[in-house]
Amino acid sequence: MKQAMVEFALVAGAMTLVPGLDFTFVLRAALTQSRRGAFAAGLGIATGLLLWAIAASLGLSAILAASPVAFSVLQTAGAGYLIYLGISYWRSSRATINFTADNESIESPTRLYRRGLMTNALNPKICIFYLAVLPPFIPSDVQPVLAAVALASVHVVECLLYFTLTIAAAQTFKRRLSSAVWRERINRISGALIVGFGIRLLSEAAR
Repeated sequence: MKQAMVEFALVAGAMTLVPGLDFTFVLRAALTQSRRGAFAAGLGIATGLLLWAIAASLGLSAILAASPVAFSVLQTAGAGYLIYLGISYWRSSRATINFTADNESIESPTRLYRRGLMTNALNPKICIFYLAVLPPFIPSDVQPVLAAVALASVHVVECLLYFTLTIAAAQTFKRRLSSAVWRERINRISGALIVGFGIRLLSEAAR
């Protein structure tokens, strides 16, 4: 099991380092929210990873992958949520928002955690990743669910370390980007990127 975890860590680590939706979501939170809120967003994403790992070990991911209709529904739901989230960020860039003394917009850590969780829970690409990658790493003498959770935990730790570095780096530039103009730009760019991810997912569902 130890060898499997080490080998899986290399594969999952390579995936983690590729900037994508998760990175965009956490970076936006790190630049516009409190440090606690940014970590809450990252924890939400990590929870979504664990849920998909458990689903993969129980065979739920295989059912989704084998059913074009079910998978298409998940893709459409995920795309719709991402488009909604991106538009809400875009709209908030022009809205009147309450700020703390440190120029941080007030968005509760609970809400950020929930959004991070939904972002990954409705992302079918995580489903496919675990369905394709987890089985070869699960030893035959280990209970599949426990092995899947153990392997996913390695991925979660890597993600949290990556998010920690991202948040720390963002804090360095946060003071320079604390003006209303920069907050507006960050929300607009983040919103546009997330909407882009949603549209791409929607186009894949329509094929």
